[in-house]
Amino acid sequence: MKFKVLTASAALFFSSISFASAPISELNISYVKPPFVLQLLVLKDHKLLEKEFEKDGIKVN
Repeated sequence: MKFKVLTASAALFFSSISFASAPISELNISYVKPPFVLQLLVLKDHKLLEKEFEKDGIKVN
């Protein structure tokens, strides 16, 4: 019984490693004006997201 649990746990662990996703290279953000959200407008006007993600090599659109 313990062997089956250990084997199943090992299989689950190693299968999760093989399905790791590729690193993000581009991030698409859509800004909607009708509901006035000050934080989003400030982020867009000052390009805060672009500056923050630029450090990691991620392009923000």
